[in-house]
Amino acid sequence: MSSDSNELIEKLSRDLKPIRPLPRAGVRAGVLTVSTLTLAFLVLVITRELRPDLAASLHRPVYLIQGFAMLAAGVLAGFATFRLSVPDTKIRLPVVAALAVSSGIWLILIGSELLQSEWTMPERSETCLVGLTLAMAVPLVIGVVMVMHSAPVWRGWAGYALLLSVGSLAALAMRFICPNDSPAHLLVWHFLPVLILSLIGVPLGKILLKEKWSMRTTADHVRSHENHR
Repeated sequence: MSSDSNELIEKLSRDLKPIRPLPRAGVRAGVLTVSTLTLAFLVLVITRELRPDLAASLHRPVYLIQGFAMLAAGVLAGFATFRLSVPDTKIRLPVVAALAVSSGIWLILIGSELLQSEWTMPERSETCLVGLTLAMAVPLVIGVVMVMHSAPVWRGWAGYALLLSVGSLAALAMRFICPNDSPAHLLVWHFLPVLILSLIGVPLGKILLKEKWSMRTTADHVRSHENHR
């Protein structure tokens, strides 16, 4: 290494402050899960009321299974989000498994309601779609900020995983609010929007998670300087 490079590295590192390592992906996924559920529930309770049959619903197997499925999808997608936020040239097996299972859960939920709905359209209920979107808004901003503290290489996949995680947990919070359990209603106004918004996360992630918004390492500065010499 030339003396110029040594001097450059010394100048760049002179004023650098120690960087605290980011928590593990599982820990950050747990933080995102708790914050999303809390904020989504607060938003929905402020704007709407709890479903009147909530106590009875908690004793129905289908209601509980769907709830635990959405919780599992949210946690797994959150784990994948923060594994993808670490710079890596490959998508590792744990990430593939987490994304496959969380996406598969939603495909099963959608397929199940589609078969039960008998291909009928439900009554218009835009308030559920608005409620779901509002419940996702603030947690999504928090998730984007958390991911931006890293340097994701697979920005599209990270965006998809983040939207899937936040959408899954917001949809879970909606099940405590909306009293309509008809398959057609759940399919059109609850389940399909989560998957559609998650797919929108692919281009959204490529836009919001660009390198210029992320943290750059000293090595990045060194290479940039040397390339322009």
